[in-house]
Amino acid sequence: MRRAFSLSSILLSYFILSCADHKVENAKVASTSGSVLTSIGNRVITVNDYIKRCEYVPRPNYCKNNNYIHKKIALNSLIAEKLLALEFEKNNLNFTNAQNSLIIGRKEQSMRQVMLKVNGFDKVRLDSGAVDIIAKQNKRTYEVSFLILNTLQKKQVSENRITSLDNIQDHLPDSPAVSTRSIGLNDEMPDEVKNILFFSKPAKNFLYGPVSLSKEKHMFFEVSSWNTLVSVTDEQKKQAYLDAEKTYRELTALNIYKKYVSNLMSQKKLVFDPEIFQVFSDKVSNVYLIEKEKKESVIQNTIWDEEIKTVDDISSFNDLKMIRNEKLLIFDNEKFSVGNVLDLIKKHPLVFRNRNVSSKSFSNELKYALVDLFRDREITKKAYSLGYDKQREIVNIENKWKDFISSSVMKNVLTNGLSDKEAFIKLSSKIDSLQKQHSSIIKIDTDKFEQIKLT
Repeated sequence: MRRAFSLSSILLSYFILSCADHKVENAKVASTSGSVLTSIGNRVITVNDYIKRCEYVPRPNYCKNNNYIHKKIALNSLIAEKLLALEFEKNNLNFTNAQNSLIIGRKEQSMRQVMLKVNGFDKVRLDSGAVDIIAKQNKRTYEVSFLILNTLQKKQVSENRITSLDNIQDHLPDSPAVSTRSIGLNDEMPDEVKNILFFSKPAKNFLYGPVSLSKEKHMFFEVSSWNTLVSVTDEQKKQAYLDAEKTYRELTALNIYKKYVSNLMSQKKLVFDPEIFQVFSDKVSNVYLIEKEKKESVIQNTIWDEEIKTVDDISSFNDLKMIRNEKLLIFDNEKFSVGNVLDLIKKHPLVFRNRNVSSKSFSNELKYALVDLFRDREITKKAYSLGYDKQREIVNIENKWKDFISSSVMKNVLTNGLSDKEAFIKLSSKIDSLQKQHSSIIKIDTDKFEQIKLT
């Protein structure tokens, strides 16, 4: 039996920003042009690029501090990256299909972040009353009692006008036992629960719900008690308000954006071919459920090995060649083969809503990951239609990834077959030579550089 997913509803109940390592704050990056710190010919390193590369990536001990020498070592490494990228071009080397897919994927991810900014963050209007409530409650930890019922049980609660968890169990002897949990602002919870606990003033021992967790699961809960970490000093109160304002902006922006995406996906459906999907799921699970170290090795080889031309050439995906041309799904009345979907995954790796995917749940989690993949595909198409791929910041991000990958390929080319010591000596010598060769086109804004403070 075919199963259709209504994208305007399922997608948004578990709305996830595309790509695993990209938090809400990153949505603002695309809007920050960043002043130029260093230029190497027509290549640039912005202040923002430098800070992010230094602070988001662990630095070795010899350059991990904020002093001038350590900062200069870090900057020199980024300049070396650009010089090796120039050498990549000089040698007329080309990216593999996998490397091109990675570059396009990063560019399109940034385009989706612009979509979030324009259709989410830019539309937020601060509500001082709501911010005050969050400021008072964002340091709270709630003790919550809850029941998760099926659809029939939920209906019985409504029909009998039950007003407490105890009464639910009295009227529904087959209901599960009441569970309890401590919840803070940063814990995972449905948006509806977060709004009640942190955006309003919840009452103790009041029955809230039903909160729909899925088509067949519905939660009722009560607040038993809470503990609040109180801000004492003026500085703590000020910081609490700033944190509350940030929380309000982020959560409100996501809610606004969800509505935008819901309208974008309205009337679109995704239908899986049950037989081919099961075969696809079984084969793909062999890749996604392997040990972490093996998985990372597969991914790294896909990106860096010049001999590997496509993801399909990895041994783990060989079995999918047999069904590459088979129809896997229909999205918005368009047929997609297994090969078509694999091509999408090359640019946009699957993101599973449940991080702890087991072999038992893999097939269902894979369906949701594919639904999210096609949601992001539609957002990306809209971003292209709006010309976001031509924006300067998006072009800069695309070029930055090209330079990063081309410099990494050049390192491999220069040091192939050498021991670690030999590779270090050869690479250092080559970069020294390139710095002398290109010294006339390397420009550093020393005033900006000296003002930068790294954590």
